[in-house]
Amino acid sequence: MSKRLILHIGTHKTGTSSLQSYFSFFREETERLGLGYPPIPPVFKYKFPNKQHKFLAREGFKDKNHEIVSEWLHQLKSSEHDNLLSSETFWRIGQQNNSVSRHKSGSFLTRNKKSIAKLKELLKDFDVSIHVFLRRQDLLITSLHKGAVMRGSKINELNLEEDIPILRYGEILENWTNYFGRENVNIHLYDESKNGNEGIALMARKMGLEDVYKELIPKSDISQHTWRFKPAEVEFFRECKQFLKSPKKLAIFRDDFFGYAVNSEKQNSIKKRINKCIDECIQIDIINPDWYNKQRERNLEVLDRFEINHHSNQLIDWFTAETSNVEIAKVVNPAGIKAEAQSIIGNFKKTMSDGKLKSGIKNNKDFSWEKSYPWIQRCYPNFLSRYIK
Repeated sequence: MSKRLILHIGTHKTGTSSLQSYFSFFREETERLGLGYPPIPPVFKYKFPNKQHKFLAREGFKDKNHEIVSEWLHQLKSSEHDNLLSSETFWRIGQQNNSVSRHKSGSFLTRNKKSIAKLKELLKDFDVSIHVFLRRQDLLITSLHKGAVMRGSKINELNLEEDIPILRYGEILENWTNYFGRENVNIHLYDESKNGNEGIALMARKMGLEDVYKELIPKSDISQHTWRFKPAEVEFFRECKQFLKSPKKLAIFRDDFFGYAVNSEKQNSIKKRINKCIDECIQIDIINPDWYNKQRERNLEVLDRFEINHHSNQLIDWFTAETSNVEIAKVVNPAGIKAEAQSIIGNFKKTMSDGKLKSGIKNNKDFSWEKSYPWIQRCYPNFLSRYIK
C-alpha cells in the first residue's frame, strides 16, 4: 500500500508562509499525532529555508541531487505516518513555459513544464493528494509586490502590462490534473476574511488536517509580520530601502522605525513627512479594468472546468467579482520622493545611533524575541544572529 503524501502547492499569498511556520514549529508534535512535516536534507539548508520544501521544486530534478533526494523520499516512504510537503514554488512548475527566466522583480516566473512530469516520477511510490488555494489575481499580485518590497528585494514599480505566468490558473491546474489526475487535485478558494491562526485553522480543515491542528493551537498569533502598509506607503518604503544595504538595518528600519511611525494611531513628525511626500509624489489609481477583466475571465473558466472544494457562494462571488477596487500606487515625482526618502533614512540612522528606537529591539534589555515570538527560534534558528545581534 502506497504511503499517503499531502502536497500543498500554494498559491502565493494565501497563508502559505503561516501554515509552513506552524508545521515547522510543531514538527515533533504533529509527528506524534500521525503527520510528518519532514525537515529538508541538510545539504540544502544553506540555500533553502527549512520550514518549507522549496528545495524539491527547485533542485529535486537535477541529476547531481538524485541520490540525496531519493534517499530523503525513501525515508518518508518508510515512516510510520503520512507526510505533508508544502511550498508555493510547486505551483510555478505547473506553468506551460519551456524556459526559465527572471521577472523584473527578480523572482522566477517560468519553469520547464517537464519539471512536473519529473515530480510525478519522483513521487510515484506515494499516494499523492494535492491541495491548492486560489486567490483573486488583483489581490494576489499587489500582495506579492508588497511582500517583495518589504523583504528588501530589488523590484521596480508594479507592472501589469506583462502577462505574468503564475496568474494563468486554468493552464497550471490543467497541467497538474493531467499528470496527477483530477481526483487527486483539490482546489480551494482563499478566504480573505480569515488570517493568522484562524486562517491556518481553516486551511488545515480544508486539507483534512483539522484533527492535527486542533490539538496544537498556538497561544499567540503565528503570523510573521504586521506590515499594515497602504500601496503608497509601500512605494515610499521601496525608495527608502535603496539607501539601506544591510539586511539587519533594513529589518529594523521596516519594523521599528518606518512601521512604528506609519502604523501609529497618533500623528508624529515622521508620519506627517511621509504623508506629505506621498500627497506630492505618488498617484493612486484603481487597478486597470482591462487587466482585471482578463483575470476575471480566467477565473470564470476555472469554475467552469474544475470543481472547487469546500466553497461557498460568497467566495465564488468574490473570486469572480465584476469590478475591482484594489489600489495601486505610481510615483509621479521621482526626484521629490528620493530626496525625502534619503532624509528619512538619515533620521533613522541618527535615531538608531542614539538608542531611541521605539520598540526597544536594540536598547531595551527586557525585550525578548523568544518571548514575543516564541516560534521564531525554532523555525528560523539563525534569525537572532543574522538580524538582531
